[in-house]
Amino acid sequence: MIRGGGEYRVITPEGEVVGRLDARFVASRGGSGFSLGGKIWNLIKSDDSYNLAVAVPGDDQRSQVFWTGGQAGSSPVICRGVRRILARGRSVLPLNEGQEEILSAHITSYPQIRRNAINLWQEQGSRGYDVVILTCLGREMNGILATLLKTLLPGKRRVKYDDLLVTVQAMKEEGSLDSVEEALLSIRGMDEEEIGRLLRVPPPELWKFGEAIPDEMRREMAFSDHFHLDEFSDTIGSLPVKRPGSR
Repeated sequence: MIRGGGEYRVITPEGEVVGRLDARFVASRGGSGFSLGGKIWNLIKSDDSYNLAVAVPGDDQRSQVFWTGGQAGSSPVICRGVRRILARGRSVLPLNEGQEEILSAHITSYPQIRRNAINLWQEQGSRGYDVVILTCLGREMNGILATLLKTLLPGKRRVKYDDLLVTVQAMKEEGSLDSVEEALLSIRGMDEEEIGRLLRVPPPELWKFGEAIPDEMRREMAFSDHFHLDEFSDTIGSLPVKRPGSR
């Protein structure tokens, strides 16, 4: 099964988004320079809670690592299409034999998927049991869902996400699937205000003119423009949570 790693959105102190970097790269580079979108940048700060990194233009033009700028992640429309293919078990488009084999291998690596639902199941991981949540909602919504699960689940949980999946890692076998399902059902029942109270608003320095914006206004802007909580709440609330084989 294909799994994705975490990424950081890279912004300037003025709030301009310049691209994305792999989380491991952000952790290893510190304040050193790198190339992103054909320009040299220096990392000055990162926020692990929101996978944000602040960068300023660098002077050193001898960077040895190049990363492509722009927004990473697939469109939620494409992600929902993937869920339909997984639920159907095949593509409706004509494929050659080799393509059919590749697609079939990916589809069979998943349990039976429900089309219009959040699907979750348990797998044996390297340090215990991983609970896998197939949402197909895209990277942005899955990032919010991962943050909420970290807050609601007991203990310090390592939660990874990508375009299609949210994975809660290293859970104990007994009750692990139940506890994650219970947290998901709790999130489905929350309104925007309840969800917002569990999220931390990015600090003023990560906003353009952030120091001049009142805290309450910045909070409302975060809910609307940064998290898009109205869309998140409506989407999550409309999808039932299903285990493989359940009705």
